[in-house]
Amino acid sequence: MRIMRLPVTWLKGLGLAALFILLPASAVPTVYRDWRLWCLFGLTILFIGSQPNLRQSKLGSEQKTDEDRGTVTILHVVGYATVLIPYGHFLWRATNQVPCSVNGGYLSAIGAVCGAAGMILRAVAVRILGRWFTHTVQVQTNQNLVQSGPYRWIRHPSYTGALLFFGTIPFLLCVWPWILVFWPLWFLAYRRRITAEEGTMEKHFGQEYVAYKSRTWALFPYEY
Repeated sequence: MRIMRLPVTWLKGLGLAALFILLPASAVPTVYRDWRLWCLFGLTILFIGSQPNLRQSKLGSEQKTDEDRGTVTILHVVGYATVLIPYGHFLWRATNQVPCSVNGGYLSAIGAVCGAAGMILRAVAVRILGRWFTHTVQVQTNQNLVQSGPYRWIRHPSYTGALLFFGTIPFLLCVWPWILVFWPLWFLAYRRRITAEEGTMEKHFGQEYVAYKSRTWALFPYEY
């Protein structure tokens, strides 16, 4: 049954990417020749399509804890804004033939590499977490504390991967000033999410999670 359901997720990714990326570009046909557009299109499909089938998760949405406090909604709003606003700026610049103020090829290459690396890291993290992955803050009585793969060093590698993808979109599209707007928003959104999630984990795992926190980083090794 799992094999039969996987294509639905990828079709959803394709449909949303076509709706929000390709369709608006039809107003500026010349942008279809820009590799940045297709890179964003492909990465968006990968991000949405690689999401696990939460119906098979051990955790249901009805089990979310009080600590969740709408963190999923906040992340969704910031995520959509991070894609659509810089992308709108990208299309405006293409319409008015405004060149990038710095070395656009260099910045875009950084954005493409970081975005791809983020997708790989997130996919690996979600796969390792397996049936315990969920969008809301919640735990189950028999849930295990995963400490393998990237979880050996980073407590939230799926968030790190998402940050590398969303946070470097302004670089990919060569509208880098938006970095100054969205990185603080992402930091605040994930800080709220991580605080809620780790509070729940400490309640569930107790000293085991406290010890795990003491030897790992939240998002980036040696930084945070």
